Amino acid sequence: MRAAPLLLLLPLGLAAARLPVVPHQDPAAAQDPDLLPDTMLELESALKKLRRSIRKEEEDAASLASLQRIQEAALRCKTLVPALAADLPEAERPAFLRAYRREMAAFLEKAVACEIALLDGDREKARALQKALADMETPAHERFTADG
Repeated sequence: MRAAPLLLLLPLGLAAARLPVVPHQDPAAAQDPDLLPDTMLELESALKKLRRSIRKEEEDAASLASLQRIQEAALRCKTLVPALAADLPEAERPAFLRAYRREMAAFLEKAVACEIALLDGDREKARALQKALADMETPAHERFTADG
């Protein structure tokens, strides 16, 4: 009889099996210096498209596609190392990288919540979450990039 509760977890395991695998980036490992900026540009482009499309119900497919691109880019970005990390003293680097990853995870969480709101037909909540995503950009750039 104990197997029955475990069977309830089977759909979660199957869903997790379809998630893309994103390897953890070792901060000491070499990283293409253009990888993070290029991925951030993809993210910003998708955010701009979402800002335009989320206002209209007839553009929900475009909004969902933009949210997918945003989530994929954020997932890649959160495992990358900002160039600014190399300029920090060794003792400060781990805290900086944790803060960066935490910020990217929070961004990803909002993007998923925006998608759920849109799928639920709650356009007002989806638009508020889209604005919250956009509002995260400047403070994050000030904190995690050299040019702020």
